[in-house]
Amino acid sequence: MAHSPLISSAYLRAPLNPRKLDKFLKAAKEVLKACDFDAIAFRGMSGALVAPLLAHKLHKTLIMVRKENDSTHAMRLVEGDRAAERYLIVDDFMSSGNTVRMIAQCIHSWMNGEAKCAGVMLYHSFIDSGEPLVVDTECMTCTYPEGALKF
Repeated sequence: MAHSPLISSAYLRAPLNPRKLDKFLKAAKEVLKACDFDAIAFRGMSGALVAPLLAHKLHKTLIMVRKENDSTHAMRLVEGDRAAERYLIVDDFMSSGNTVRMIAQCIHSWMNGEAKCAGVMLYHSFIDSGEPLVVDTECMTCTYPEGALKF
């Protein structure tokens, strides 16, 4: 009998379920074929569980953005591929849009405006309920005013 994970944190249910995560990685690879980007940007625990696996599958690099005042052993707010010209933000879901905006703003500052946001992909709804997996290449996901992630 296959093990069915019981995970209490809703935002971790999807990335910690191997079957659902495999399904997502396969779908994401197909959806992202048409997207032009060098690196995957992420933030937080769920992002750290999903983004490296996706980057590996797609042969892309990573950009990690920490939360400000995060009490970790690292001193840098942003780490990763500083040579990336275009990056895709991968996040679990959208509430206010602040996380995605902060990722884009931190990368913009860190790279002196040299890298562009190629789009945003939200994975939680796809993994959790099977909704279509889409990439917002216009960077206008959900509550954003037009082009809010473009600097």
